Amino acid sequence: MAKVLDQNFQDLDRCTRVQLLSMDGAIVLKPRGRIISVGAIVKLSAGSTEGARTAAAKALSNYGLGIKISQDGNIQGYRNEEISFDMMRTR
Repeated sequence: MAKVLDQNFQDLDRCTRVQLLSMDGAIVLKPRGRIISVGAIVKLSAGSTEGARTAAAKALSNYGLGIKISQDGNIQGYRNEEISFDMMRTR
């Protein structure tokens, strides 16, 4: 895979974006889309009653917008650990 750190996510070709979104871990972007980290592991406190993706998105939402994309196509956004939007991806 091509070097992607310090590039803008929206400037990458579609295939590269899909590959990055398919990887385990979080993709961390600056507000204007510059890639800071790919495959980041989010340290979570024990005792979460939710799945790992939801817990990670909520934790990251303390620093900006946390987005969880489920394999079933559901996309949820969180701000300050509260759900901001919930939508179903259509194919």
